[in-house]
Amino acid sequence: VVAHENPSVVLRGTNFEMFDKSGFHSGLSNKYALLASAKIQLGNQRLYIITEQPAWDALGLTISTITTIFIFILIALVLSIVISYILVKRMVVPIESLAETATAITEGDLTRRAEISRNDEVGLLARSFNTMTSRLVRTIDSLERNIAHIEHMAHYDRLTGLPNRRHLESTLRKILSESKRHNMYGAILFLDLDHFKTINDSLGHPVGDELLKQ
Repeated sequence: VVAHENPSVVLRGTNFEMFDKSGFHSGLSNKYALLASAKIQLGNQRLYIITEQPAWDALGLTISTITTIFIFILIALVLSIVISYILVKRMVVPIESLAETATAITEGDLTRRAEISRNDEVGLLARSFNTMTSRLVRTIDSLERNIAHIEHMAHYDRLTGLPNRRHLESTLRKILSESKRHNMYGAILFLDLDHFKTINDSLGHPVGDELLKQ
């Protein structure tokens, strides 16, 4: 070694084994480094100029670039996971709420309604569900009123509004059953209107009907 930045190795019998081609090799200080060489011919003397750069310095930019790319990829991955979670939650939570509302209505709670907080397809589905539930409630109410009206017509006289014969028979069966079970007795009072046919024949049925109402 005839020239070096470290004077302690110059002309001190320090030998260096030449490498075949430039690249990463063990340097003069036995540390891994990037080495490159050039040959100079001075008369009969052949000299080699060798440049040496520590491996970390040579790869610093590459390592920094790879590290930066890795950080960006990691950030993008985390952001994609967070965004996916938010999107899935925005889709799943309203559907789960709608399913809970449907279950409650199926179990008989017709006052439940789906929450409407969006204007997208899920919000449209919730509005349609609430409309369907309201129509179902109105239909059930109408059926109950019709059934109650039919039952009233079956057990009460249409003209006077008084209990009819069918109502009497049903009530008697209940009273007799209770009397037998508790060993009780009862009585029936029968009232009849004599000569009512005379009113109908002489004054007409409308007058007879008004008299019955009074």
